[in-house]
Amino acid sequence: MIKRRILSITALFMLGSTMVFSALPAYAQDSNTNHPNFFQGLIDAIAQKFGLKKTQVQNVITDYQNQQKQLRLTNLQQRQKSRLDQLVSQGKITQDQENLILNKLQELQNNRQNWKNLTPDQRKTAMQKQRTDLQNWAKQNNIDLKYLYSFRMGKGMMGMRGKGWTKPN
Repeated sequence: MIKRRILSITALFMLGSTMVFSALPAYAQDSNTNHPNFFQGLIDAIAQKFGLKKTQVQNVITDYQNQQKQLRLTNLQQRQKSRLDQLVSQGKITQDQENLILNKLQELQNNRQNWKNLTPDQRKTAMQKQRTDLQNWAKQNNIDLKYLYSFRMGKGMMGMRGKGWTKPN
């Protein structure tokens, strides 16, 4: 009971931290003067203190953000591959199904880039279509959808069901 509570609190803390720290570089990039930028003062101070141009400091922040994003994506792909390899060794999926899943995950990641400029209603419609397409794809390839995700998506936030994180069987 205590372990589950600690896991839940830790998961929420990590989610909050991720949201804050992934948003920070975006604030640093925002040069729109109509919206006060929390980091603009810091960028100005660093540029002035070290005799740099503001664009140089902003470029460093942008580069760092891109490196961290790529690192997170690479780590995620490695964890997915490892998890799927284990499922293959357990006989729960075949090697061909693993390859299909990995390709589908990459396709989903690529499609997510197209959603950035959609309105919330358009995004909702796109997500519903993607879910239907994904269900049809899984049925055609005899793949249980639970193997497509690292964690089950259930009630509550990010797969939390009041019992902590649940992994697919």
